[in-house]
Amino acid sequence: MTSIDERIKRELEREGSELESRFPDESIPSLVSASFKGAMRSWMWFVGGCTTVLGAVTVWTGVEFVSATGLEDKLVWGVWLLLAIILTSFFEMWCWMQVNRLATKREIERLDIVIRHNAGGEEIEALRLAIADLSTKLKG
Repeated sequence: MTSIDERIKRELEREGSELESRFPDESIPSLVSASFKGAMRSWMWFVGGCTTVLGAVTVWTGVEFVSATGLEDKLVWGVWLLLAIILTSFFEMWCWMQVNRLATKREIERLDIVIRHNAGGEEIEALRLAIADLSTKLKG
């Protein structure tokens, strides 16, 4: 005869595997490719192109900085190199923030399904009313 703990464990594993089959963990490359197909795809392509161009500019200004002979030339190319590095970093950070936004959105959708699956109708309705009340308080 199995104990209640073992039966609870089996039931939780069954529910967990059921949800895992619906929502498998996604890898970073799949999240990045999904961000190029989502609602912000035009911006992602634009920023990706800008990042590529700025990467080339960064390499070019780095080569010019190293090959400059005079102090004034080194200073000018050094400033341009620093600016190119900062802009490239900014665009890269924006792209990774979009990937993070997409991953957070998917996690919220997963939680919504889990709550609907595990909670009764009254609990969900109470939760929706509380969220609606909170959103009206935040708006006004």
